Amino acid sequence: MYKYALLSASGLYCIIGYYNLLLEYNPEAIQKYLDYLVPETANIMIFNNDFDCLELNKIEPWFKIQYMDISKEWIKRWKFIEPLPDFHLPLPNTFITSDFSLISKPAEVLKYPVKLHKDNMSEIWNRPVCCIPKCYINLHFVSDFSRRKSK
Repeated sequence: MYKYALLSASGLYCIIGYYNLLLEYNPEAIQKYLDYLVPETANIMIFNNDFDCLELNKIEPWFKIQYMDISKEWIKRWKFIEPLPDFHLPLPNTFITSDFSLISKPAEVLKYPVKLHKDNMSEIWNRPVCCIPKCYINLHFVSDFSRRKSK
């Protein structure tokens, strides 16, 4: 069994497999493997004992598994299929940073945290100990749900 994956190194994609590892960007090798991803070489497996809508007219000799060849009509339809409008690439994530530089430590490290925000729902405190951002959230829920009678 061959397993292939795409690896990205600085925006360049490389295909790796069980017996080969492409350490350099090689568009010809990538295109060679992509050329196999066509309807004529598709292998569709259905894992359902109740699937009776197709006639599986052949039997595999070693494992006695029923199968059928994909019809030419299906292959022709798959070659010119239009993508569904519901399938699309997601929008870019605006919360992922593009600046990965480290924030320098302040010259004077505070001994105690400083309150940055306070309202009737929350308080936000900050104490820059090191350059790794951390967040601790303590939630206190007050509810009379446990005292209610079930109806």
